[in-house]
Amino acid sequence: MRIAIIDDEKEQREKLRKLILSHNCEFELFIDEYSDGESLIKSYQNSMRYDLIFTDIQMNILNGIETAREIRIFDKTVPIIIVTNFIDYSLQGYDIRAFKYLLKPLSELNFEEIFNQVLYELNWKENAVYKVYIQDWGIFKLNISDLLYVESMGRKVIFHLFKENVECYLKISDEAIKLSSFGFTRIHRSYIVNVRFIERILKETVILKNNAILPIGGIYYKPLLDIFTNFLARN
Repeated sequence: MRIAIIDDEKEQREKLRKLILSHNCEFELFIDEYSDGESLIKSYQNSMRYDLIFTDIQMNILNGIETAREIRIFDKTVPIIIVTNFIDYSLQGYDIRAFKYLLKPLSELNFEEIFNQVLYELNWKENAVYKVYIQDWGIFKLNISDLLYVESMGRKVIFHLFKENVECYLKISDEAIKLSSFGFTRIHRSYIVNVRFIERILKETVILKNNAILPIGGIYYKPLLDIFTNFLARN
C-alpha cells in the first residue's frame, strides 16, 4: 500500500508517519512525504499514483482543498483524508470527495478509527486474503469474501467460512485487531463478525445472512450498532 503525506511541518509529517507504521497491517506500507501540494501534483503528472493521501489543510500557495482538487483531475477514486485544526473546513470537502477529516492535534484513538475505516474500504475485494498460521499445516490463506465470523472456543479460534471451518491455536483478541482492517468487528468476548454479512441486530443477538445467530456482549452493543449504521450509510 502506497501512502502520501502532505504537510509543510516536518514534525507533523513524522508524527503521522509514526501513527501509520504503528498500525498492525497485513500488508507492506510505502510512505512518501511532501512538504507542499505542488510537489505531489508534479509526482502525479509523472505517473505516480497512491492508494491513500493525507493532506494538511493550511499550506503555502496551494492549501489542502486546492491540492486535493488538482489530484482529482488525475485520480477520481483515491481516498483523501484532510488533516485540519478546524472542522469548519469540512464544508469545503464535498467537491473533492474527501474520505474523512482528521483533527489536530493528532491522537492515536482518532487516527485508528479513521485508518481502519479507509483500510476496510480499500481491502474489500474478492481476492483479499487473510493469512493464519496453523501448526503442521503452515500458512493458511482465507478468502475474506468467504469469512463470516470468528469464534473463540477454549484455546482454539474457529474461522467460520461459507463451506468449511478452519481451527487453530490463536488468541481472539489478536485476531480482532488484525481483522478490523478488513471490516470485522468484535461483538462478544468470543465472537468477531464480518459486518458485510450482518442481516439484523437485535437486543442480545446478531443474525447473519446465512441465518447464524450470535450473542452480543453488553459492552459491544453500542459500538456494533454505530459501525453497522455507518456501513449501511456507505453502502
